[in-house]
Amino acid sequence: MMLQEVDILIVGAGISGLMAAEKLKENSDKTVLLIDKSRSPGGRLATRRIEQGKFDHGAQFFTVRSNIFKEKVQKWVEQGWVFPWFSKEHPRYASVNGMNQLAKHLAHSHKVEYNLLAETVAVQENGDYVVTMRDLMNNTSRSIRAKSIIMTCPTPQVLQILQRSQYEIDQEDFQQLADVSYTNCLTLLLSMKDDFALQNEYLYEPVPGVIAWIADNRQKGISQESSVTVHLDPQWSITHFEKSDTEILKEIMPHLQVVFADRTEWDIPYQVKRWRYAQAYNLIKAPYLDVNPHHPFVICGDAFSSIKGDVASKIENAALSGIYTADYLSKEKCVL
Repeated sequence: MMLQEVDILIVGAGISGLMAAEKLKENSDKTVLLIDKSRSPGGRLATRRIEQGKFDHGAQFFTVRSNIFKEKVQKWVEQGWVFPWFSKEHPRYASVNGMNQLAKHLAHSHKVEYNLLAETVAVQENGDYVVTMRDLMNNTSRSIRAKSIIMTCPTPQVLQILQRSQYEIDQEDFQQLADVSYTNCLTLLLSMKDDFALQNEYLYEPVPGVIAWIADNRQKGISQESSVTVHLDPQWSITHFEKSDTEILKEIMPHLQVVFADRTEWDIPYQVKRWRYAQAYNLIKAPYLDVNPHHPFVICGDAFSSIKGDVASKIENAALSGIYTADYLSKEKCVL
């Protein structure tokens, strides 16, 4: 079988990878392929169904602070892709029909292959890369040759790939990647199946230290059936991360009964979503890292920030990281 070849391989079809692909398409006619271990694009731009209910179960919204991202978001508003959900002074934007729909819009014009888990990277004599990956649908191995790599996955996963590959990088670059930390997040999806509605579309920290955020997906406009997303506190999530779904619901139920004091029926469909890399902290104060001075191997994503004062990762800093990475490859490395 002939080895599949592309000019640029992007590992990860979250917002960073999608924005990088969009910018590269604007700037060049080179072949770009995105791969992702999931079944659809978006990463934490995630939406799923339980019966007739629809839930945003990753990022609930995003904000805008930079002019570059503001221009992108304004275009998405005009296209009918996103809308200002709440807060007029500093709008929180959400995606029409669910956050994952924005990712699907962005992925539509690019070649994306799903259910592929990147495992190792090898450098060829001419400087090209061969990335070996696992096809999660049939548990087979396959490889792709690329002239350049953009890797957007969480930094612990990047370091695992580098370690398995015995690919050595500069110690300072390694330390920056290793110093990034991530919080866990447990998310409860509750299908209320009646006319239940929150007093507000969202509740912030209704139970400090236990429940961080609650969103009403029907009031948000993405679900026809009453469906509620409950994001649990990061520290609580870390402590309870490995417990079963049943144990998690049992421990949270007393708090839900207080928050939803008027509700008596709790025999409802539910799911628990586990985000191992929910939000990055100790961000790298740069938009990306190129760990190969001769052949582009660029690491970017939510662990990187080009906005002064960022403490934790946001959709915007991940998007900007992808955009700046594509600009860098276009202008500095001359691969395009």
